[in-house]
Amino acid sequence: MKENNKTQDNASTKNDNLNKITDAGIKIADKVVDNLLDKGSKAAGSFVGKAAGTAATKALMPLILKIVLGTVLVGGIGWGVKKAFTPKPLSIDNTTNVIDKIRKIGEFTTLCYYEELVICEKRTDTIGRSFWSKDVKTIENEIVLIGKGRIRAGYNFKKINAQDIRTHGDTLDIVLPKVEIFDIIMNPSDFTTEYEEGTWSHETTTQLKVKAKQQLEINAQKYGLLEKAETNGIKRIKNLFNIFGFNTVNITIKER
Repeated sequence: MKENNKTQDNASTKNDNLNKITDAGIKIADKVVDNLLDKGSKAAGSFVGKAAGTAATKALMPLILKIVLGTVLVGGIGWGVKKAFTPKPLSIDNTTNVIDKIRKIGEFTTLCYYEELVICEKRTDTIGRSFWSKDVKTIENEIVLIGKGRIRAGYNFKKINAQDIRTHGDTLDIVLPKVEIFDIIMNPSDFTTEYEEGTWSHETTTQLKVKAKQQLEINAQKYGLLEKAETNGIKRIKNLFNIFGFNTVNITIKER
């Protein structure tokens, strides 16, 4: 009886020790998981080696290794997903490529001015004298033209030189030329004759259309075309360079 009791006591002690070792193994695995989440799979790998070296028994090593390998796999996948969704550092072409891209844009329109002009011209022609009264005979000529025109203004990027651009990281410093008028569009087909009386030659009406085109530019200057084109253009240009990859754009305008 005493031997049987002793055998049972030994078996009970072994079971208790086995349970303690199992609990120790689970705690080690838990630490591995925590370490994976905090420091990533690479740091966890070295931690696994240390944990295995301190295991109380080799009996649970297969179990611990299975748990560790599973957590390493999960940690590795999590690390890969995190890396995939982490924004990559901004990569910007060198200054030479940036200059080439900007210059290829050419004329960057920032404002268009539209106007419908009414051109009225009158002319009195002498056609002769009365034989009896010697009064001068005249005829009145009048014409009214309506012309539609537009003026396009902005920055000519072809005038930007290498010394006008500096890039450092995601910051661009650029010196722009003054805004200019690119074209004044008022074609002969943009005119209609609203009223006509008397005789008007083709040469005369052509001169009137040239005069209208000149008046269109004068009116645009009074409107502040160039000043508005410069002011409105700054925001558009910054948006353009943001597309190129620059987060900060510092713009300086050349003096006239």
